Amino acid sequence: MEKDTNRREFTRVRIHMDVEVAMSEAITVQGRLHDLSMTGIYLSCDTPFPVGTECRAAILLGNPEMPMRIETGGRVVRTEDGGMAIHFEEISDLDSFDHLRNLVMSNSSIHTAQVEEELQNHLGIKPRPDK
Repeated sequence: MEKDTNRREFTRVRIHMDVEVAMSEAITVQGRLHDLSMTGIYLSCDTPFPVGTECRAAILLGNPEMPMRIETGGRVVRTEDGGMAIHFEEISDLDSFDHLRNLVMSNSSIHTAQVEEELQNHLGIKPRPDK
């Protein structure tokens, strides 16, 4: 595959971690993360939410009894039997952004300089206006 044909703005890494996705206070899905980038995730789960659903996602890091959490807000952009893709529209705080960046960088098969360059071309997770 030629590099020009990849329309992704951020490196995607394969990683397997627990994730919680909430549509509301009462409706939460537990799943297993498979793909991760600075702008979204794909997770396997028993009951994916419909495309277009606004949701909150928490990627659980570390000790299962007291995990650190990467907190994001986003929207379901694709569903399949047993899984869904969520595009991040916000990352809740600076710690979550830093943890997400470090997770992508440490699990990427490409050189970390490319991941840093991708981040330099964006304001947070949004493209810079001059790009």
